[in-house]
Order: sequence, then structure tokens, then C-alpha cells
Amino acid sequence: MKQLVELGNVADVNWGDTSTTKGAYVDEGFKAYSATGPDGFLPYADHNREAVVLSAIGARCGKTWFASGKWSCIKNTIRFWSTTPHVDNKYLYWVTNKEDFFPKRGAAQPFITIGDARKALIPLPPLNEQKRIAAILDKADQLRQKRRQAIALLDNITQSIFLEMFGDPVSNPKGWDQATLGEVTEFMSGGTPSKSSPSFWVGNTPWVSPKDMKTVVIRDSIDHISENAVEHSAAKLAPENAVLIVVRGMILAHSVPIGILARQAAFNQDIKALLFHDVINPLFGLWNLVVQVPAILKEVSTAAHGTKRLEMVTLSRLPVLCPPIALQKQFADQCANVDQSLKAQTKAAFVANLLFHSLQEAAFSGKGIMQ
Repeated sequence: MKQLVELGNVADVNWGDTSTTKGAYVDEGFKAYSATGPDGFLPYADHNREAVVLSAIGARCGKTWFASGKWSCIKNTIRFWSTTPHVDNKYLYWVTNKEDFFPKRGAAQPFITIGDARKALIPLPPLNEQKRIAAILDKADQLRQKRRQAIALLDNITQSIFLEMFGDPVSNPKGWDQATLGEVTEFMSGGTPSKSSPSFWVGNTPWVSPKDMKTVVIRDSIDHISENAVEHSAAKLAPENAVLIVVRGMILAHSVPIGILARQAAFNQDIKALLFHDVINPLFGLWNLVVQVPAILKEVSTAAHGTKRLEMVTLSRLPVLCPPIALQKQFADQCANVDQSLKAQTKAAFVANLLFHSLQEAAFSGKGIMQ
């Protein structure tokens, strides 16, 4: 059994700059971390060193990021770095890189206190073993990242096909008939089954939250719920080929997560499901929105507490091209071809992710990683 020590005994654990919010972000400058990650820039850098930044409140509470070079972290974050030559900063990152590592308080809005962060226990092998573990996990993570990049490239291919066939939905250079999103869809709201009913959370129905929307085609989810939860809770079941869009919370500076369901699923309250009318092919409708993400981001508002929101009135007025349905179907067929490659890459990404988590579990459970 490795020695366990309190994080605060081997690291400087303190709040990020509690006086700075996202309202201080500028277009260019030094990387800044908020409770949702490295999502903006500041005209100055508070730090020039390696460290770990921890989300201390909200949807990503418990998530960590490794910071290096010149950077800052703002309100609702905790940052820590080694205070002894016997502890490696990258090791600190990997040992705490699980969203359930730090104890959380609160129900509707989870948060981590500075005291709990400092008292968190970490295994502490000798420095050379720390560096070896960090190097192995770095390599395994690089493999995961390469798989994700391959998936992103396939998404970019589909986007290019859309723009070549139909043009930009906002400027409509090819002169297609147009409608607003509100005219060609029905909107569904999601919900979260009660955590006080454990039976709701034992089942085979995917329950999608923003953290599941990492690819354009949503095949499954981390959490699953029962049929009983669908019938007797706030959760609603969206059909296969429903388009999901995140409207609150995990909207980042560069993305609004949008995806299409590969199977019917329930979803949470931070997401809207779009059910397209017969005049719009769902895959065509999906990409009509995906290519508009840069324009949609300009419509995102930020609440006083920093939560990003996309209002229904904004969604409803987004432009949708209405070319002949046969041409939309041709595009959907090309999407299906790309999707075959996407499935292969997704499977490879799953294997890479499984390998990473197996190595992480072995490293920090006392089993150790083999040489």
C-alpha cells in the first residue's frame, strides 16, 4: 500500500482569483481557466508555472486541467501545485484527474470547498515512480486524443460536403427556399429523474447530458434510466434521429454541442431536442445547425453567475435551408458513408479510453503499472 498524504501537505492549494469573472475576458491574451475549463483570455497572466486547475462549482465540478506557461484562473476555481521537490506536478494532475476524486457538497449546484480540497488524500510513491506513472498516462492520453482528432476530422469532412452542396445557411448564396428553425421543428425539453429514487437509475434507456455530447452522432450515454423513470419523472424520451442541442451550461467559448441520436434516449434539462417536420431530413437539419455554430455563439448570453444560455427565441429564429427533400436525402446518404468510418474510429476511441482508465486504476489503486 502506497503512503497516503493530504494534498494540502504537499501542494499549495488555493482559490483562483475570486474577484475576476468571465466578464473580464478579452479576444486575445493569456489563457484563462474558469469552472468550465480553459475558455477565454485575459490581458495579463497571474501565473507562469505548471499547476492543476480544479473546477470548484457547477456542471463540471471536480474536473481538472493541467496548466503550464503563462495563465490565470478566475472565480469558482481552485489551483494547486507541488511545494516539495519530492512531488511531481504532472503526477498531481493524473492522480486527481477523476471528477469524483474530490468530495462534493450541495445537490442542485455541487461545489468543492477549499478545506475538502486540501484534505483530499493522494497516494505518494517515490518521485521516480510518480514520473513513470505520469509518462505512461501521458502516452495513453495522447492515444485518446488522436482518436478524438480523427473523429473531429470526419465531422469536418461532412461539414465540407454540406457547404459544397448547399452553401452557408445564413448568407444562402445558392438561393434556396428558407424557413426558421421554429417553423420546421417541434422543441422538446428534458429533465432529470429524482436522485432519491434509485430505481429510476437502473435501466437500459440512455439518459444524455451535455458531457455525453462529444461527437455529432450520439450512440450512448454514461448514465441510463429505467422505463419507470421515463413514465414517472421529468425525463422525456426523444426518438431516434432527434437532434439535441445544449442550451445551458456547457456551452464553451468555441462550441455549442449539437448531435443526433442514434437510438431513442432521454435527456436532461440543459438540452433541447429538435424534432424536424417531414420537409427536413434530420441529418440535413443537424448539419444545417452545426455549420452555424460560429454564428450561434454570438447569440449566447451569460448570466450573472457565469452560466451560458441559448434562449428559445434565438433558437427559433435560426435560418434553415429548404432545398428539395431528394437532395437532402443525397446528403444524408453521404453522411451515412462517413458514419461507417466514424463508427470504426469511435470503437477505437472506446478501446483507447478503456486502456487509459485501466492504467489509471492500476496506478492509483495500489496494483501498480507494469514496467
